[in-house]
Amino acid sequence: MSPTQRALGRSAVRSRLSRSGNAALVCPAWSARLAEASTVRGNLWAEQIVKTTGMVNQFYLYCVDDDFGPFFIKFCSYFPYNAKLCINGHEWAERQTTKAGIATPLRDNAFAAIDDPDDVAAVQQICDDLGPDQIDALLRKWLAILPHPFTSADRATGYRYDLSILQAKFSLTQMLDKPGGVRPEVPGGQVQRRGSAG
Repeated sequence: MSPTQRALGRSAVRSRLSRSGNAALVCPAWSARLAEASTVRGNLWAEQIVKTTGMVNQFYLYCVDDDFGPFFIKFCSYFPYNAKLCINGHEWAERQTTKAGIATPLRDNAFAAIDDPDDVAAVQQICDDLGPDQIDALLRKWLAILPHPFTSADRATGYRYDLSILQAKFSLTQMLDKPGGVRPEVPGGQVQRRGSAG
């Protein structure tokens, strides 16, 4: 269990903003510059909008959601006001099993076992159910709560955040094929770490 998970607790938690922060990071940005443009009559100067990079403030909002557990949204403070939503699908599955009353002992970022063999199919279905609709609902719910660059007038004219997958990691659910099985324990109970104490 990560320090964040311990701090937030794994029990049912009301949705809330947990903490916030900001950092200046290099990111894509747009800039105006003068450029010489050739015409039939000669040269003239015109302003162009060009894609570049710049140090831009990013605002991190760390939240806890009833359905998804801990997650964060990062907002860029400069046009085109990019945002990044980072979730952990296992946290979502864990919350859904808890709501369904299914006992699932946990091990870090996995189910260690399923106590009742009759619950295996239900847990597999919960894992299969996480998809774009649930993630989009999370985003829309929190955009209605948190401050962000697009006003209601902006949204009415079509400016809004849409989802796309930047990075996804998938895990196997082999444990659900044979209940009671988890990765074997390391002999001796600990993993040998590199380096020395001397």
